[in-house]
Amino acid sequence: TEDALCALAAGSDATELRLKVKGCDDEDVALICVALQSHATLTTLNLQGNKLGASAAHFIAGALKVNASLTTLELQLNDIGSEGSRSISEALTVNVCLETLNLGSNSIGPAGGGCIAEALKANATVTSLDLHRNGLGDEGARFMSEALKANAALTVLKLEKNAIGAAGCGYIAQALIANTTLTSLELQWNGFGDEGAGLVAEAVTVSTSLASLNLSGNGVGPAGAGLLSDALRANSALTSLFLNYNKLQDAGAGLLADVLKGDSALTTLELAHNEIGPSGARLLACALESNATLSRLALDQNWVGREAGGLLAEAMILCNQSLTEVSLGDTGISVPDQQSIAIAAGRNRKPLLVLTVDCQQQGGSSGLLMMVICRSPSGEERATVTGMCCSTTRISELRPLVESQTVSLQSRRLQLVLPDGRLWEELDGSALLEELLLDPTDGAEKKPQEA
Repeated sequence: TEDALCALAAGSDATELRLKVKGCDDEDVALICVALQSHATLTTLNLQGNKLGASAAHFIAGALKVNASLTTLELQLNDIGSEGSRSISEALTVNVCLETLNLGSNSIGPAGGGCIAEALKANATVTSLDLHRNGLGDEGARFMSEALKANAALTVLKLEKNAIGAAGCGYIAQALIANTTLTSLELQWNGFGDEGAGLVAEAVTVSTSLASLNLSGNGVGPAGAGLLSDALRANSALTSLFLNYNKLQDAGAGLLADVLKGDSALTTLELAHNEIGPSGARLLACALESNATLSRLALDQNWVGREAGGLLAEAMILCNQSLTEVSLGDTGISVPDQQSIAIAAGRNRKPLLVLTVDCQQQGGSSGLLMMVICRSPSGEERATVTGMCCSTTRISELRPLVESQTVSLQSRRLQLVLPDGRLWEELDGSALLEELLLDPTDGAEKKPQEA
C-alpha cells in the first residue's frame, strides 16, 4: 500500500490503483486524493473493503470535482453511510469523466440513495451504478425511479439485496416505461414475490431498451412466471432473463417453455434451483426442438431425472442448433446424456471441425465417438473428444478419429471426456496423439495412415 501511494504521489503514469482490502485509513485516502487532483493518467481506483467512512468519502468527492481522468471508482464494502453518499453525489453533479461507480454494501440507506438519485438527474457520464445491499427499501427505489426518468446516460443499474418490495417494484416499473437507455437491471434477492415480478413484467412489455433482467431469489412462482411469459411475447428487446432460486416449479417452467417455442428474443435463460421436476424438463425439451435463438440455459439444482434428461439430450442432438451453453449441475441427468448435451452445445458453437466414427467393441456392441473442435467463449480453440457406449478402460477406440487429423491436432490443446465422466483437461495435443496411436498389443507406435 505504501509503495503504491508513494508512486502515485511521485506522478507515476499508472492507469490503475487497486487497494482492495489493504487496510487503508482516512490518512491514506487523503494522500491518494491530493495526488488525484493533478494526476492525468489514473482511470481506475479500487478501495473496496477498507472500512472507510464518511470522512474518506469526503476526500474522494473533493478529488472527483477536479480530476479529469478517473473513469472507474470502486468503493463497495465500506461504510460511507448516507453522509458519505451525499459527498459523492455532490461531486457527481460536476464530474464529467466518471463512468462506473460501485457503492455496494455501504449502508447508505434511503436517504443516501436519494442523494445519489438527485445527482443522476444532472450527471451525463455515469453509465454503470452498483448500489447492491444498501438498505434502500421502497423509498430508495422511488428515488431511483425519479432519477431514471430524467437520466439518459445510465445503462446498468444494480439494486440487489435492498429490501425492495412490491411497492418499490412499482416505482421501478414506472421508470422502465419512461426510460429508453437502461439495458441491464439487477433486482435479485429482494423478496417481492409474484406481485413485484408482475409489475416489472408490465414494464418489460413496453420497454424498448432493457436487454438483461435479473429477478433471481425473489420468491417468484408460477403466477409470476406467467406474467413474465406474457411480457416476453410482446417484447423484442430483452435477451437475458435470470430467474434462479425462485419457485417456478413445473407449471412455471411450462409457461416459459411455451415462450421459447415461439419467436422469442431470449438468448440466455437461467432457471437454477426452481423446484422443476421431470414434467417441467420435458416441456423445456420440447421447446428446444423448435427454438432457434436461445444460446444459454441453466437448470442446475432441479431434479430433472434420467428420463427427462434423455429427452433434453435427444432434443439437443437431433433438433436444436442454437444452444451453446447448458448448465446441468445436480439434476439427476445421467453422465452419458450430459455428455451428449455437451457435444451438441459444442457443435452449435460453429466448430472448426466435427468428426464422428462408429467403433466396434469387444462383444459386438457398437459405440459412437465424436470429436468437436471449436472456439471456447474466451476465444481459445478447444477440442472435446467423447463417446457413448464405448470402452471406459481403453481409449484405443479413439484412434480412427485422429489418424487422419495428425497435423491439425498436434498444435492444439485438447480436452478428453470419457464416457464414465472422467475428464482430462488441457492435455498437450501431441502427447495425446502419441497415446492414441500407441498399439496396446505390442507397445509399438502406430504411424498415421496416408491419405
